[in-house]
Amino acid sequence: MNDDRSAPDAAAEESETRRLLLAALARLTCRERRLLALRFGVNGPPHGLVETAAILGMTADQARDLERRALEGLREAARTVGLLDRPEPDEVVQP
Repeated sequence: MNDDRSAPDAAAEESETRRLLLAALARLTCRERRLLALRFGVNGPPHGLVETAAILGMTADQARDLERRALEGLREAARTVGLLDRPEPDEVVQP
């Protein structure tokens, strides 16, 4: 991380990144969002595939397929909203 950035700049960047991430997530189905939240521990500890499948009332294979589709959808949505086109904080050129 580039320590030359000011705190307000870093906060603004984080806020914009969060806004773009939420826009990308909004393009997924509710079930896809829930699966990703469970698997990656968004609102608590992360769950394994079998446990996530049980919570969602599906087989592990169905959960695996849904996770694959959700991640593909999230990548595409992130490109669409411009999240993946943004430079990493270390890549930001300072004036």
